[in-house]
Amino acid sequence: PDDFWSFLMNGRSAVKGAEPRRGLGDDHAAFIDSVRSFDARFFAISPLEASWMDPRQRLLLQSCWHSIENAGIPPSRLRGSRTGSYVASTGNDYAILQARAGTEQAPHSLVGASASLLANRLSSYFDWSGPSITLDTACSGSLVALVHACRDLCLGVCDFAVVSGVNLILDRQVTDGLYAAGLLSPRHRCSAFSKAADGYVRGEGYGSLLVCRLSDALEQKHRVMAVVESAVENHGGRANSITAPNLEAQKRLLLSAYTPDLAARTSYIETHGTGTLLGDAVEIDALTRAWSELNPSAARNSIRLGAVKSNIGHLEAAAGFASVVKVIKAFEARALPGNLHFDKINPAISLTDGPFVLLTEPMTWGEGGTLTAGLSSFGFGGSNAHVVLSSVDDSEANAVGSLPVSKPDTWPFLLSARSPQALRDLVRMLVEYLTDDVHRRVKLEDLSYTLCCGREHLDHRIAVSASSRKELITALAAQDIPERGQMTGETVHFRDCHQACRDFVRGRNINWNRLFGSEPRIRVSLPLYTFAKT
Repeated sequence: PDDFWSFLMNGRSAVKGAEPRRGLGDDHAAFIDSVRSFDARFFAISPLEASWMDPRQRLLLQSCWHSIENAGIPPSRLRGSRTGSYVASTGNDYAILQARAGTEQAPHSLVGASASLLANRLSSYFDWSGPSITLDTACSGSLVALVHACRDLCLGVCDFAVVSGVNLILDRQVTDGLYAAGLLSPRHRCSAFSKAADGYVRGEGYGSLLVCRLSDALEQKHRVMAVVESAVENHGGRANSITAPNLEAQKRLLLSAYTPDLAARTSYIETHGTGTLLGDAVEIDALTRAWSELNPSAARNSIRLGAVKSNIGHLEAAAGFASVVKVIKAFEARALPGNLHFDKINPAISLTDGPFVLLTEPMTWGEGGTLTAGLSSFGFGGSNAHVVLSSVDDSEANAVGSLPVSKPDTWPFLLSARSPQALRDLVRMLVEYLTDDVHRRVKLEDLSYTLCCGREHLDHRIAVSASSRKELITALAAQDIPERGQMTGETVHFRDCHQACRDFVRGRNINWNRLFGSEPRIRVSLPLYTFAKT
């Protein structure tokens, strides 16, 4: 996410030509580089089975692990829990690719290609008992998945929800169909709201978010990145054609998503903004009409309009996920990136004297207090979704829990992985993290708590104790990485830091209550596991 944010703020475009090994001819799209890589050994999947798995399944396993790890929760702690898996995807390129190659069916074929397994494999591997659903509403998929997850959380159907979106371009069939329908830009760009808009360019992407009820997050001291204020969906019903946007349906969607108070607090909209002359005009018209009812006295140019598709193309089922990540990072930075590929406004769009203004360059966002943003996604079959997010005051939502039972002179710092190389990577990344001025305010006790209680402890292990940041960096740099892993399954109680470190590297689990207490504490964002690229 940090690299993604820098990419947006620097005004870059991810669109490029397909690599020859992709077999996609002269296609241009926002391609990712990690389609083939997968750490099968980490997930205890045989190389044979992994080769039959749709790459979307493989990428989502890794993404899901990262989302839980980033929340400061060991994935094993959610085993047997009422955690739901909600995945947005569309198409089945990998199965088409295999069919074109004349591949004969094998024992792993069906499971590897089934769309239902995109969600079900996550539930199976992580051992969750909540709903497990793969949704296909085309371009609105990720936000629709988030709507369903929020609804189930509010109804008490699940206690956690992992919401994922994924889109890969592995075959030309869908691209050829989109060109035939006149939906793709011959210039390979999304010129959102521009007079030059001539269609969209496709993009690849994936990711996962861990969602829970706000009350639970505050009680358990989870690191809250944003609050979902509202999440709604509808369908456009009958329109001029099944793929045509319906202005009245989009307006009704917005009216159901906002109260007048919520609309008055909103200062940014991450639009669907694909870069089609008709679709862009309808979206702005619906926003204008909805706001004339919700907040008719809104100040001129008080609500900025952004379109991440101008940077990374249209991720289709994963498009909404990219919008959510963009808004969360914008909350953190209190800044907004500008849209690309905009010169003159689409003549069918009028923003004169209204509250909306297009972002053409980066800008700071807000002078303090809570920020609120709306996000839209519209499926080409008429399925629409809108989500409203607000920022979080770190001092309130991410406040420290109970103080440590004791205040030792030194703190334990634990790192573990499934392979020596992955452990080396973790050590290197943590040293880089500690030497970066951005993280200077992170307290040693919070760092220690996160590594001790907010990470999965795997078999290749190192542990050091330190009383200062400088001492910790020196100790990490001097560590020898074990070539063999150890896990005994035995649990021992914390006595002192040095003994705890020795017990940990011998494969024992530690009960940390005597050091940290039994109440949850703040967990900090740390470098995530580096999966092998095999």
